[in-house]
Amino acid sequence: MNNLPRLAELLRARNTVESNIANLIEQPVNIESVGDYIASVIFGIAHEKSPTQKAIYGRFLYGPHAGQSVDVQWHIRREGDLSLRTDPPADYYLVFTGPKASANATNSLVNPWVIESVYFFDAKELLAAGLDEHGAEVEQLIVERPTVQDAEQWAEHAGLDGVTSWTNIEEFDFESGEQFFNSPLITDFLLPTWIQSVPKASRKKVMKELARIIDEERHSGEFSLTLKATLVIGRKGGA
Repeated sequence: MNNLPRLAELLRARNTVESNIANLIEQPVNIESVGDYIASVIFGIAHEKSPTQKAIYGRFLYGPHAGQSVDVQWHIRREGDLSLRTDPPADYYLVFTGPKASANATNSLVNPWVIESVYFFDAKELLAAGLDEHGAEVEQLIVERPTVQDAEQWAEHAGLDGVTSWTNIEEFDFESGEQFFNSPLITDFLLPTWIQSVPKASRKKVMKELARIIDEERHSGEFSLTLKATLVIGRKGGA
């Protein structure tokens, strides 16, 4: 069936919509420029244009953060991602996210521009958490976890045929920092790796302080941890 006429009709409609949006925001249409426009209207942020800076941020025009810079980001899916920039660093991060990522959403042909959640971070606090001084350790925590390709190769090396994998985004909610650190997922699986670079004599103190920070920052809400879980299956050779 030839759908070319219908496609042409939809493209004309898309071009009209995009042209209208571009005229409205006075910028080329992409998720970054639209996010900047939304932030400017709702939060009073002026977008800076500087040919001498690699990263271009907005700046609060009024309110308690007047005059301070902010990096506005819009992520189509809520996957727990944040792009940290340090050249130069912004004072704050304002992050829009769409719906929680799921297996269906990950493979979806359509990714609507929707804002379901808004997050606000103090960049100094993020860097004070040790990301600048312990970048190598933080990177190791990320890369040492096996990838989907690693898991599939292990299955093939074990002699399995027809290896297939499914990956899903799982979210775990905790009512307190204490509940977070008492969770088997944390204490038995993740925490031993997380704190291996911390001196043994300081680990209880560090965990207690982390629990306090979680309780302070969640503002009576739940503390969420997002993980990517992968299931790999295959047939035993000769079966």
